[in-house]
Amino acid sequence: MKIHDIFKRKATVSLTTDMKERERLVSQTLTQMNCDFRWEDEQDERVVAFDYQNGHFRIRIEKDTPYVRLMYLFFYNTSADNLQLVRHICNQCNLNSECERIVYSTNEEKNEVDVHAMSGVLLTGYNSRDTLARAMQSMFSWQNAFDRRFKELQNADKSPEHDVERAAMAWGHEMSLLREMEMTHVFEEGVRDPAEDSTRVILKDIAMRAFGLKGMDIKAISIMEGSMGGMTIVDDFAANLSPRQLVIGEISKAARATAVVTYTEPGIKEQRTMMVMLSNHGGDDKTLYYRLTMTIEPLSASFHRVHFGQQANLPQTVSVLIAIDQVSDKQRNDEFRYMWKEAIEKGKADDTDSLTDEQKLVWEFTQESLAKDLYHGRRLFGNDCYAEALVYLERAFGRLMQDFHKLRNSQKETFFEVCYLIGFCYSELRQYDRAMYYLDFTSPLRRITYTTEMVNSMVNSHDFRAEHMVDSLISELEGNQEDDEEEGPLLDSNVRNFYHFLRRRKVYLLIERESYLEVRTILKKMLDEPENSDFAINELAYLNKIIPDFSDEGSNDPLLKGM
Repeated sequence: MKIHDIFKRKATVSLTTDMKERERLVSQTLTQMNCDFRWEDEQDERVVAFDYQNGHFRIRIEKDTPYVRLMYLFFYNTSADNLQLVRHICNQCNLNSECERIVYSTNEEKNEVDVHAMSGVLLTGYNSRDTLARAMQSMFSWQNAFDRRFKELQNADKSPEHDVERAAMAWGHEMSLLREMEMTHVFEEGVRDPAEDSTRVILKDIAMRAFGLKGMDIKAISIMEGSMGGMTIVDDFAANLSPRQLVIGEISKAARATAVVTYTEPGIKEQRTMMVMLSNHGGDDKTLYYRLTMTIEPLSASFHRVHFGQQANLPQTVSVLIAIDQVSDKQRNDEFRYMWKEAIEKGKADDTDSLTDEQKLVWEFTQESLAKDLYHGRRLFGNDCYAEALVYLERAFGRLMQDFHKLRNSQKETFFEVCYLIGFCYSELRQYDRAMYYLDFTSPLRRITYTTEMVNSMVNSHDFRAEHMVDSLISELEGNQEDDEEEGPLLDSNVRNFYHFLRRRKVYLLIERESYLEVRTILKKMLDEPENSDFAINELAYLNKIIPDFSDEGSNDPLLKGM
């Protein structure tokens, strides 16, 4: 190529904000594409209208910018009754698109909603035709994606009052809880102790669920209130002692309390000791918050004749948050009955979309005791009170399990939801074997939330089957994505998030078995992915601490060199 040709080509690439020059370039490009077009004046701007592959497009030339604005107007139209659905899908598209923006407008006369696509395009002399063609093809893809997603959601729920955005927020909250379980190793569990003795959670129940004990026969409890308080020996109601009695007693409201619990458990003859410490974490006239820290003294393998490595031989500590309600039993029951009757009436009127998460579990059940367990269990779960939620949820599970063959299909859905909630609670308590027992009931449903919790439980418990399960799910999602590539760029955000979750879990498993070369390749790719960049940075920092020069491709580290 001659030197003057090089300079000539560079000249065509130079950017210009001159409107006449850009109008000439647009006209030249549309002529090359065999498009019929017409120019119009709109205030101080120039607009050209043209058709391309049965699509009606417009290009607007604006002042003081080298870009032109490409518009694909009125590519979708629907009734104004679907405004919430249109708004939700527009948000989904805009979160996933690179350049295009999907917007909507309303037509009051026809009571309709119109959808449009817009994008800024930089045209240069030598590639303007290819650039414009790619931009319009991308808009066609978004049109197909919008249409497909609209029909999916419309078929999923035809109720005009269905609030898609509210449902998306509820889903997002649940997924955030699952993400916390994936990322954190801090045990942060909450329980709630009602004010009345008839429904209270006792200290024995909290300890048994937190430590996974099969039984606990409390012999005595010694309590000391305050940092310099006196010691009180409790014998009469030791087995039924609640956090309320431990902290508050009948008169005082101590900021701190310490108790020494002596007890025995099935299969172990030796008496065991548990230290319980509580400290005030604030509150209001309705609720008092305390941190409850429990430590069980390990038994000696030689002196107590306990096999080395057994649970009784290991030190065990759990720290949880408890919220002590200042609400009477009557007030709580009145609240439940009002909610329950409202849920039943809405169910009869086919207005289930406006039900709360708690009401959705109970509206089909006429047994008050079962409905109450479902309601309180779901409410406490939503407040992160996992230990107390188990008391209600496991009781409901037993009743639903016994009558499973008599349940309607919608009631069976409630049963599976209860299994998931119980599994989640036990995972929070790090009782993974129990968690997987309940989660296994949900396996045939293949739902993202249920499967996510099962994967978390298997990975966190170091189950050797976890890697095969993760690999199988990743392969299945990648295969489905290849089949759907021609349908458009909008992948379901929930499926995409689940896919990235599996890849992060895969990295965790590879680090566990010291496959560092493979891990390094995946993590470097994740650095450029918004969904995984923070995770990749943290994992690389961790690996750099345990393996010097981990990020160096030419590292001579023997762990890397030998792989």
